[in-house]
Parts: sequence; structure tokens; C-alpha cells
Amino acid sequence: MREIQQIKKYLAQQSQDDPSSWIVLATIVRTEGTTYRKPGAVMLLLDEVRQIGLLGGGSLEAQIHRDALKALNERQARLISFDLTDKHEALFGYATGCPGKVDILLEPFQVSSIVDDPARQAAMLGQSQGNWDWTALIWKPGGSSAQLVSRVCGGSDQTVLFGEVDQGALVTIKQAANQGHRGELQVKAESNVNILLQDVFRVPHIHIFGAGADADPLIELIVSLGWDYSIYDHRIEPEDEARFPSCSEVFNSYQVQKPVSPRSAAVLMTHNYYRDGEILSNLSSQTFDYVGLLGSRSRKLQMIEDGIWLDFHVHSPIGLPLGGRSPCAIALAIVAEIQESFFGSHGVGHEVRSKHALEKNGEEPPPMTVDI
Repeated sequence: MREIQQIKKYLAQQSQDDPSSWIVLATIVRTEGTTYRKPGAVMLLLDEVRQIGLLGGGSLEAQIHRDALKALNERQARLISFDLTDKHEALFGYATGCPGKVDILLEPFQVSSIVDDPARQAAMLGQSQGNWDWTALIWKPGGSSAQLVSRVCGGSDQTVLFGEVDQGALVTIKQAANQGHRGELQVKAESNVNILLQDVFRVPHIHIFGAGADADPLIELIVSLGWDYSIYDHRIEPEDEARFPSCSEVFNSYQVQKPVSPRSAAVLMTHNYYRDGEILSNLSSQTFDYVGLLGSRSRKLQMIEDGIWLDFHVHSPIGLPLGGRSPCAIALAIVAEIQESFFGSHGVGHEVRSKHALEKNGEEPPPMTVDI
């Protein structure tokens, strides 16, 4: 998700420097077998050598660049395919070590067409802070060129179209989205289009209560992942805010001022027994997807005995048991547990789908085929 933040930052800057410039968005639309990235992964190709993001790595990326230049020169989307399953691939091919197949859509676009349009950004990059729930990419394969490239962005009460979308395909997309299906769809109709339907990714927002020195390595990891965060601490002075790069908000209290967004986590690290209990009590009115409390198991048991423990689930001791006792090691354990909670096999992340059991065995779920 960090690359999405970097792409957005680049687009914002480029919109001021050269809004009429053209670049290429590469999106994985289909995979088979073992591949480094899965459908929905994106990469922005800036010129012959520069890029933001990674789809395959090594020599595979060099070939993507060459094809992207063709798409850019022709102002025409291209569909490229890589078959890495051949037994001689390691010697004479791209030698990625992942014996699978991958289809990548190369889509040239003008910077000015996306930078001021949050819905279009959500549709193209698959990430949003708004009310969008899912996005669909529609294309019609035609040799090396993709004849049709359209996108749909949908939410609970609205749908926005970018490009021409066949009515039958749109009905199929909405039905599949409402049924919770995610992945590849195939619409057998006159248009005969392929569709990649996926959830819009929501950036995790970490609310950190307590801004002691041990919060610094936690903040570094959060920023490196491209997550958002807020700080709550009564000791904060205006000059202290330089410690918190890319921070959404800094509060001189421990009160959450407004309803939290989906995929939010609360991390309590005040090192004050009674303050933690008060914060936990205040959090009961919020809908955090994860709450973690720094401290030992005996501290947690004491809270329960004192009657200040709450009914909702609190991760305490906080963090996965990775080993290590330093602030950096603890920060890593905390971030790892939040990552697992949001995106792991038992978390609430958008990667948790019915196909998980198939993916664990290295199998690909069959595409959903609809006749209309």
C-alpha cells in the first residue's frame, strides 16, 4: 500500500509541474499458479527506467517497461502476458523462480485526468478514504491490445462509470459485488468482456495513545507501510510535533474527537495504569477494529480484578510473540499483529475471501462466468 501513497504523491506533484504529461499504469488482471503479485496489484511507469511499485522484479520489469513505452507512444492500452511455467524458464527466460502465468494491463493516461478526481483515483488505484466499497476493471482482450478499458467505482448508494460500460456487464458487476464475489468475472455476451472486481482498499489508521520515546519506532514502521496515524498525549508541546512526520492529527488529550474510520486500530502505550483504564473506557463508544494495550499479562489481570477491564476484545499483552524486548522489537510485534488482524487469514482485511483455502494450497479459484 506504500506504493499507492507514493503514486498519489507523485501525481499531485506532477499535476503542478506538468499536468499534460502522459504516464502508464500497469495492473495485474489475471494470474495462474505461483506469482509474485496477485490481481489488482499496480505499478506506475514514469519513463524508460523509472517506476513506482513492483509487479514482478528483475528482468520481468524490464520487459514491462518496453511494452509500456509502446502503449505510451500509441496512446493505446495493451495487454501483455507472461508464461513462467516452462521447465527451461530458469535458464532461458526471466528466471523469477515463480512458475506461474500473469496478465498485465498497460493503461496510458494523462496526469490531469486523474489527479483532481478522487473517484477516478479509487477506480484506478483501488484505494480510497471515501465511501467507495469496490472497483471493477473491464477490458476486452484483442491480441496485444486491450480494445476496451473501462472502470466502475461503487459504494452503498452510488456507482460512477469511467469509459463505456456495457449494460449487461454493469448488471453483472453490481450483482457480483452485492453477493460478495471478488476476483475475475467473465461476461458472455456480444461484448464478451473480462472483469476484475475487487474491494477498494482502505488505509489503516492507527490511533496511538502515549507519545513517549518508544512510540518513535512504531511511528517509523507505520509511516514506512503507508498507514495513517494520530497521536494523543497531554504532554505534547507545539515544538514536539516535528517528531511525528506525516501525522494526520496530534491531540493534546486522550479523547477521540470524532467517529473513527473503517480499519482503525488503537494502541495504548501511556505506561500509566489508571490512564489506560480511562482510555479503554472512552474507547467503548468507538468502533475500532483492533485495540491493543502495552503491558504485562499480570497488569491485564490486575485490571480485570480492579473491575476496569471491558467486555470488548483487547490484545494484551500487545503484539505477536516474535521475541525481543527492545522498543524497536516491540514496535515490530505491534505492527505485525495489526497487519495480521486486518489482512491475515482470520482478520477483517479485504484479502480474506472464500478462495483463501484454495490459495493456501497453491490453487487458483475458477472465474465466475455469467451468461446474459
